[in-house]
Order: sequence, then structure tokens, then C-alpha cells
Amino acid sequence: MLVKDIEVALSLAGRRGWNPDNDSISRSAFIHLLRRLEKSNDEIRIVQLGGGQAIWVWNSLHELNLLPIKTTIIEHHPARASQLIQNAEAMTGIDVHWSCLKQLTDEEREDLFNNPAEANEKCGRLGKYVKTDQYDHYQIRNAFYGELSQFTFLNESIDVLIVDGPHGNGRSLVFTWLYLKLKENALILIDDFNHYPFVADLERLFSYEELHRDTWGDQVWLLLRLKGKLAIKESV
Repeated sequence: MLVKDIEVALSLAGRRGWNPDNDSISRSAFIHLLRRLEKSNDEIRIVQLGGGQAIWVWNSLHELNLLPIKTTIIEHHPARASQLIQNAEAMTGIDVHWSCLKQLTDEEREDLFNNPAEANEKCGRLGKYVKTDQYDHYQIRNAFYGELSQFTFLNESIDVLIVDGPHGNGRSLVFTWLYLKLKENALILIDDFNHYPFVADLERLFSYEELHRDTWGDQVWLLLRLKGKLAIKESV
């Protein structure tokens, strides 16, 4: 996309309700991401974990007919999810889903990384349910979305993955869950990438090219493009 079109879309998103502050994905992150997306006849498939305010950005792109996108947003916080679902009812091409959280053991987590081709089916079945009063604990360990059977992405179908939830180190599990679903050259935007070894976890499964990173103040994010899957370890 051209920068001038991106600025128009982000300005419209701001008037609709988008307010990129310290608790959401930054404006600069969206500019760098959208610069690498081009309008075509093919739908651009986006999966977003957390980061719910971005719904206004995706909606603005639809309103202005700038990109043919289909966005799935997954949110674990019940109140935020309810509001986003209500907002999405009047929008096109945006689906919002609430999911509970489950906490995996270290052994279960390692099994998913060692056998990523099986992770899409296994991921939602593993672990124990997290109590809702622990959903906002920033250091919760191995927590990931539990209601995953509702998603049926095709293999090699996802163009963009935005990783902004849930809290803790568990968000790396998305790389196993979507191992077969991400396109070979998918774009991945990781918010707060320095909080946990998210990049090291990604490197276990994919090769990639770093496109841009920002570590200025509280706006910390990393944008990269996949270059292919690494060899899959055989199940035993």
C-alpha cells in the first residue's frame, strides 16, 4: 500500500475509535505492515491474537476499499471480546471470537514444538482451564487459547499473523498451532517481542527475514516475513 493511503485509513480508524496508546499495537507498526500489503484479486487472510483495537484499522481498510482482507480476531478477556463482537456486527470481513485460556505443562508445550504438524489438532485439547481472575496475570506460564476447534483455517492460507496475546510466554504456542496454516511467506507482527523468547521459539519452526523492529519506549514490536518451514521432527 502507498503511505498516503495508509495515512487516510489510519486517520479514519482514529475517528471511529482507534487510539494506539501504550496498551495497543503502535501506529508505526501498522504503517510498516500495511506498506507490505498490496491490493489484488485474492483475499488477504489475517489472524490476530489480542490487540482488539486494531478492529478499527481493518474496518477502515474495508470502508475505503483499499485491501480485500478477511480478519479473524481472537480475544480471551470476556468484556473486551463482548464489545468487539458487538462492534464487528456492523463490519464486513471481520470475525471476532472469544476463547477461554488453558494452561499447558512444560511437557505438553514441548510436545507441540517437537510435533508441530500435529499441533493444530492437539493444541486446544491439552492443558487445564485457567480461572478468569488469572486472565490478566502478565507472567502466567504456558497459557494459550482453549476454544480452538471453532477455527478451520486451510493449510497455507494465512497471509498475516499478529501476535499480541495472551499474556505470558504461552503466546509462542501460536507458531505450533498455525504451523501448517501459515503461508510460506507470511508476515508476522509480534508486539512486545522482547518480553519473552518469542523469536527464539519461532526459530525452532521457521526460517524468516526480519523486516523492521522498534524498541523505542513502550512501543516495542517486530515485523518479519517467513521464508519457509524447518524440518519437522518425527513423532515417537
